[in-house]
Amino acid sequence: MASKVEEYINQIRKADGLSNAILCGITISKRDNSAEFFLVTDKTYTAADEERARTVSQNYLPDGFTARVKIVKRVPDGAA
Repeated sequence: MASKVEEYINQIRKADGLSNAILCGITISKRDNSAEFFLVTDKTYTAADEERARTVSQNYLPDGFTARVKIVKRVPDGAA
């Protein structure tokens, strides 16, 4: 049986630009009832990929919390 983290990251990786993403951390803010999911990827991602990641993240939070996503691309694109 897969853990919730494995389930989560497998859903995130369905987006083309996040197919190799890793979850580096989750920061919870009690002040505004939010959770920021920090993802690192090696591919260029789109706004649609980012929105998908936010939607997936929201599904893993309890009612009353809002998901935010921070995505960082760590590998530079090759020279053209």
